[in-house]
Amino acid sequence: MRSLGTSIFKRCRSYASPDSFTNRIVPDPSTLRPPLPKTTRRIRVPVKTLAVIGTGLIGGTVYDRLNGRCISRTLRTAVAGVILAVDYKLNFNPENADGIMALHERAAQRIYDVIVANGGLYIKIGQTLAMQSAVLPEPYSRIFSTLFDEAPQVPWSEVKALFEKELGKNPDDVFEHIDHHAAAAASIAQVHRARLKTGEEVAVKVQKPEIQMQVDWDLWAYRLLVWVYEKYVFDIPMYFTVNYTCSHLADETNFMLEAGNSKRMSEFIVNEPELRNSVYVPKVFDEYSSRRIMTAEWITGVKATDHEKFEKMGFSSKAVMELMVATFSAQMFKFGYLHCDPHPGNLLIRPNPKTGKLQMVVIDHGLYISESEEFRQQYCLFWKSLFLNDMATIRRISGEWGVGAPDLLASATLMRPYRHDPNAHRTLSAARPTPQTEKERKEEAYAAQLAIKEKVKSFLLDQEKIPQELLFIGRNMRIVQSNNHNLGSPVNRISIAAKWASASLASASPNATFPQRIKHSLSHLRFLITVGILDFGFWAFEVRRWVLSGFGLRKGHQDGWEDEIQKNLKVMAKENFGIEINEAAFDG
Repeated sequence: MRSLGTSIFKRCRSYASPDSFTNRIVPDPSTLRPPLPKTTRRIRVPVKTLAVIGTGLIGGTVYDRLNGRCISRTLRTAVAGVILAVDYKLNFNPENADGIMALHERAAQRIYDVIVANGGLYIKIGQTLAMQSAVLPEPYSRIFSTLFDEAPQVPWSEVKALFEKELGKNPDDVFEHIDHHAAAAASIAQVHRARLKTGEEVAVKVQKPEIQMQVDWDLWAYRLLVWVYEKYVFDIPMYFTVNYTCSHLADETNFMLEAGNSKRMSEFIVNEPELRNSVYVPKVFDEYSSRRIMTAEWITGVKATDHEKFEKMGFSSKAVMELMVATFSAQMFKFGYLHCDPHPGNLLIRPNPKTGKLQMVVIDHGLYISESEEFRQQYCLFWKSLFLNDMATIRRISGEWGVGAPDLLASATLMRPYRHDPNAHRTLSAARPTPQTEKERKEEAYAAQLAIKEKVKSFLLDQEKIPQELLFIGRNMRIVQSNNHNLGSPVNRISIAAKWASASLASASPNATFPQRIKHSLSHLRFLITVGILDFGFWAFEVRRWVLSGFGLRKGHQDGWEDEIQKNLKVMAKENFGIEINEAAFDG
């Protein structure tokens, strides 16, 4: 063993010796084998997978083109919704307090751009979002107020094809003449003037072909958008309105329902002595109507706000507005069946063909709400209680409707300031210490935004109880208010509406006993006295305006009764609830 160790040691010394390397030969590099190439792992996509992806993209594009761009429009909305959620998640914080209004501005503009790009039913959806402008930041009401229900018309070839598909007849077989160019074109339909072979002039309303393909996709996108707004953007209750809203938006695409609305309203008008000779609903021709086509009597008239033209007919702005407010007040309080789109273009003024007196023709009956009898009674009583200052009843009805701020509900109902307790809701306008640092200032600005959210939540206390009808009633009232404003505020619309509310309540119980009828009548008399005081205030305001006009101090119609109401309502909303109301919120 010792000899073996010695042998190994000597051998190692010989290898480690410098002399052992002196005779080594370094090989020529050219004689060496080339290095093996480095192999990289390639990802190979099977040809079948590429084919499936390509076919899917092509098929999806073709389907999208043939089905009214449903997929691309919905994807555009979904992408905007994701961007909105991320933008608010990242930028709605105390550090960015100075940029929160800019955040609201770009978010509103982004949604507006999507609505305009998509067109069709999205215009109606945008107008529906604008209905909630009172609880949304100021940029939304301002930007969404520019949405107009106008659109390019589809070519006659498509109109003719749809007519033949719906009615099984060529238009030339039905009409003696029909204009191939539409008289008016909106987001979901266009109207052609025609003459039946029997000689009657008619308006043929034709739904745009792609609407039927788009409606389900568009309403799904609307649900998604409202859900994103509630969960990730504003954190205020909004989604509870979608089922009711979507139902009515879908109804607007069914012209058979519109024809039914028209006939039902015509019956109400004919049976109402105060309106039967001064309001008219055009006749519908059922034999030339379907789900997507409606043929009705053609009416020649002027828009309800075109005062220069109807004044030449001998009708005053005051008479027109009195009739307009009375018509929709009767629908709201007495009929329980309300036309929710009273834009000037849907209200035509003409002389009554039989008497020559003022007559208002109501058209476009696609958007209606039907009030339950319980709600109609409550709503009438709520209005009457506002003028009798009956806060016990106001609070009771507000509670039954799931509303936690009676004063705000009263203001929204009257579209004018209402404050029973001057000290109520003063938390937002109470004196606060002046912020000393930039950080404190930003924190206060951020806290103000959060306070607005809490106020809205306290108002919408129980969403399950809130009557959905209020949403569309508010739309009607804002548009009527705007019409009154555009004509120079010639009437006290609140007084007219209140009288209809009280009278409808008094006549609501045909089976009431004699003492009950006496009680109702006395209550109505006391109510009329209160409203008379309001009328006196209106006329005093008008006299003041007339005097100022005589001295050249009047600024057109921009200093009228409605302007004064709007100014006071904006101040009250800002002081008591922290809500900024843009002028566009009053334009309907």
